[in-house]
Amino acid sequence: MHFLIFVLLMLTINGSLFANELKIFAKIEGPPKHYIDTEGMASGYAVEIAVEAVSRAGYHPQVHNLPWNRAQQQAKSGLGVITAFSITEERKKHYLFTDPMYVDRILLWKSKENDFPFKTFDDLVGKTIGIARGSRYSGEFEDYRAKLDLYQDSHHSNRLRMLSVGNIDAAIFSGDQASVRYLANRDRIDFSKFSYSETPIAIDPNHIGIPLTLKGLNPNEILKKLNSAISEMKEDGTIKKIISKYL
Repeated sequence: MHFLIFVLLMLTINGSLFANELKIFAKIEGPPKHYIDTEGMASGYAVEIAVEAVSRAGYHPQVHNLPWNRAQQQAKSGLGVITAFSITEERKKHYLFTDPMYVDRILLWKSKENDFPFKTFDDLVGKTIGIARGSRYSGEFEDYRAKLDLYQDSHHSNRLRMLSVGNIDAAIFSGDQASVRYLANRDRIDFSKFSYSETPIAIDPNHIGIPLTLKGLNPNEILKKLNSAISEMKEDGTIKKIISKYL
């Protein structure tokens, strides 16, 4: 009888822990926001902020870094939330969005040897632009997407190398200047070869996306708890401290 009670207790505890787990999907290669570091650990300020917010909301975070399209597919199917997520009209059909964790500046980078002016998106028509596969940005960029010659890949470092040797005319990177500076330093590419346009591709608030079909959990309840956690993290300086580690 005592053994049966013990088994039932353990099942109850394990079931409770499982019910409190919340997966966080993130990009596998998108430093310094979300990536796998050289030791195989989930890293980046978008990951750390999401982990802290999920923890403060009362859940056990489990980070899964995947290629960006796959990460979005997993989240959209209801298996977890997704970090570093921009709001688009299409995504609004499938997700709730937390208050912004931070505001990201998306920049167009060029080789100094092949510079050209960028004031409006018409300036990009006819040029080959490198972009992360699966990325969507708020603002005017999405209206021009179909008009642009986009080279899409899943590896930021590959895009930067192609830019450095002139295989593409320009490349788009999120994470403001820190992203390209980090990649150039890591991959031993001369950062001084590049310049960015003062006109940003987008001023892009980043959120945690919560699928409307989140399995086993109430999306509206998760949203309320995460918003409370994010607000608290802004007030106590946690978000600023996390970002400063990477920038």
